Amino acid sequence: MSSLRVEFEELDDWLWCLRTPVVACYAIRDRDGIVLVDSNVAGQHNAILDAVADRLGVAANAVPVRQLLLTHAHADHYGSAQEIVSRTGADLLGPADEAQVFAARHPLPPPQLLEWERPLYEQIAPRVAPPDPVELDRPVRAGDPIDWEIGAELIGAPGHTPGQLGVWIPNHRTLIAADALASHDGRPVVGVFNVDPDQAVRTAAKLFELAPVRLCVGHGAVLTGDVRGMFASSATP
Repeated sequence: MSSLRVEFEELDDWLWCLRTPVVACYAIRDRDGIVLVDSNVAGQHNAILDAVADRLGVAANAVPVRQLLLTHAHADHYGSAQEIVSRTGADLLGPADEAQVFAARHPLPPPQLLEWERPLYEQIAPRVAPPDPVELDRPVRAGDPIDWEIGAELIGAPGHTPGQLGVWIPNHRTLIAADALASHDGRPVVGVFNVDPDQAVRTAAKLFELAPVRLCVGHGAVLTGDVRGMFASSATP
């Protein structure tokens, strides 16, 4: 896949969104470099590193990415992982339950599509190029420590995929929800194309209990404010 346009959005001095027309990934400024959460679709490594380099004022070949955390093993979220790791030497983290999927030794179960999701899935899925297999340097699970200066926690977010992880940053009440949640028309929604739709709904409810004031998602705009209240309001007839 050729490089897509990357839209750079500075959400905070420590948090940046890197969005293509397909999906968003995130960069967190760390004490000794950058950590990335997801890597976008295949072919985006140069565009992502160039965008971060421009913000940091360094050469593209000198972007200090020290870790890349993959939230789940869908091609639009880890498509550029292998190239980013190769170029930067970053340690690659990801959900232990999906390590064999990242390495192309085992497939993910297919999504259980709701009727209205089917035509959307058939339109989108063929456009996402298959990623190069990657081996995780550190398979992680919910609750495992991560040494980010900002103070982050790994939380389980299954349903979209069996092992999906989210990132909760309590000091800033910021949730990076991957595809457990999305946003549409300025409101949060449960993510689509889930391997277990019922579990995805339960996960969404658990995530809203955190009461985030900033919600970062793979698909849709970043939301700020009373995110839980926005969801409750959207669910009210």
